[in-house]
Amino acid sequence: MLQTSIGLKREFTTDGDAYFVLEIGMDPETRVSIVEPDMNTLLTNLPEYLTTIIQTQILIDQPAKEDAQ
Repeated sequence: MLQTSIGLKREFTTDGDAYFVLEIGMDPETRVSIVEPDMNTLLTNLPEYLTTIIQTQILIDQPAKEDAQ
């Protein structure tokens, strides 16, 4: 089972414009941060982001065949 965390933050530029930061992952070395100024775009693309991140994490966590022998 893949264990992870997901966090969503609203932050502001120096000009006062809001943007959203979606952070996925518990490990700081492999955590993914997605920055998007539009919440609707972020939510629309979320399934694609999650699919890519999960597939990548599965590939990273799988032992090489020679390691398993």
